[in-house]
Amino acid sequence: MMTLNKQSITSFLLASIVSLLTACGGGAGNTQNPDLTLSEQSTYTGPPAATQDVLLFQSSVWNGLKNLDRCGSCHVEGDQAPMFVRQDDVNAAYTAANSVVNLVDPDQSLLVTKVAAGHNCWLSSNAACGVAVAAYVEAWANGSSGTTKTIDLKVPATLRDPGESKNFPAGTSGFSGLHSLLTQHCQDCHIGSSETPQSPFFASDVIDEAYEAAKSVMNLNLPPDSRMVVRLRDEFHNCWGDCATDSAELLSAITVFSNSITPDAVDPQLLFSKGMGLSEGIVASGGSRYEDNVIALYEFKSGSGTTVIDSSGVPPSLDLSLSGDISWVGGWGIQITSGKAQGSTTTSKKLTDLIRSTGEYSIEAWVAPANVTQEDARIVSYSGSTTTRNFMLGQTLYNYDFLNRNGNSDANGEPSASTVDDDEILQATLQHVVITYDSVNGRRIYVNGELNGDPDTVTPSNLNDWDNSFAFVLGNEVSNDRQWQGTIRMVAIHNRALSSEQVVQNFEVGVGEKFFLLFNVDAHSGLENSFVVFEVSQFDNYSYLFTNPVFIVIGENPVAPQSL
Repeated sequence: MMTLNKQSITSFLLASIVSLLTACGGGAGNTQNPDLTLSEQSTYTGPPAATQDVLLFQSSVWNGLKNLDRCGSCHVEGDQAPMFVRQDDVNAAYTAANSVVNLVDPDQSLLVTKVAAGHNCWLSSNAACGVAVAAYVEAWANGSSGTTKTIDLKVPATLRDPGESKNFPAGTSGFSGLHSLLTQHCQDCHIGSSETPQSPFFASDVIDEAYEAAKSVMNLNLPPDSRMVVRLRDEFHNCWGDCATDSAELLSAITVFSNSITPDAVDPQLLFSKGMGLSEGIVASGGSRYEDNVIALYEFKSGSGTTVIDSSGVPPSLDLSLSGDISWVGGWGIQITSGKAQGSTTTSKKLTDLIRSTGEYSIEAWVAPANVTQEDARIVSYSGSTTTRNFMLGQTLYNYDFLNRNGNSDANGEPSASTVDDDEILQATLQHVVITYDSVNGRRIYVNGELNGDPDTVTPSNLNDWDNSFAFVLGNEVSNDRQWQGTIRMVAIHNRALSSEQVVQNFEVGVGEKFFLLFNVDAHSGLENSFVVFEVSQFDNYSYLFTNPVFIVIGENPVAPQSL
């Protein structure tokens, strides 16, 4: 076998990655919140589950879909086949369900794809219904023996050669026209000296500084997809006149700058590979997260609509309704400019019920704050107002804050626990944040796997004072006056305090939609069907993260993956 050195690999991969990927995303409009409550259904009185697997099916899938406002109006005894939610015999329902589920790949279950295509969807979008049903099937699969999901790497049907693309010049030549437009209209926020500074600082008076900042929000190869343009055109972000006219003016300036740049062809002296686009990649598994005690989970997989699905599989489903200026982020997530994602008080009650029974809990989130100037902003809250709550994860400048109501705190969960001021641990970038509470350690805050903060000043106590009439909310307070801005990629509520090892485990797994992309290197290795494989995730609507490269040979004479 011929091995590849890292320097050569880097050369040909850089040449092949350029221009292969395209981003996607959508916005959530402001519509009336859907009714997410379950209809009443009689208690099951049929034969008990015959096996543990039938019991798992009953608790995960049957309970989730049996109600009349879901599948219980048709797929029951004496009505429409397959009768997978029949009320007379859960064992017979189990047999019927096995014909429409895929426990190895729940997302590909016929039960999921039918609903995701619009068959009797009960939520605000077909995608949201698909995510909900997939979560039920996945909960069943995760509890069944012998259903470990594996990834089968196959030779891609189509591989493409890299093409020419435009790259940012070393100097600011050609940028002056666009710079003038940005300094004229965007200096209220996008400059470091503003009273409300918002990065990136592309409106800086210093053209070199503005140019470096603008690179992250421009697309030279597809100017209409530039983040600057999208924000004006699709999200109506601080237009200085008519948004359509303003976005067209900005697009024209970016296009003029782009047209001044000569595309770079692939250097014939480089080694390069054939590759594939992100949408052609192989979907990666979710990794080995620790989720034994998750009672609410938000992965933002639906990507559209006004409902965020609780995919924990723990009833009742604590789904959240979006309101305000919130857009979906490609690769799973939501970006909050104003507004919130809030659950009903009825379904939020499960948090009190399940956490009070253990006396401990964890809130785990992948977040990217929009800036470090926000104060008293709520990221995750379970509350009744700005002064009454059960818990809260929030932001004050460079700090994460943690409020928890117990027998030794006030009704607002104060005094607050926070990350250390001098550490400036909170940054306007994607971070894994976990807050835990238990009767021994009290409150703890972990950021990117590391414990940060002083010992809790409030003596731990029971949670008997928690109020089960509060509502769970992301991005704001229930009273709409503690706005937080930023991107949320995942939120999980556990009714146990995660250990330090479990926090690190979940941090290392990462977050969001991931793919395996294969780059063919036969011409360099001398081996047929040899590939360098990357794990690729979409960081946001406009950027990607390539990690964990391995060399592999697929086919009749396979070579096991070798880390690079």
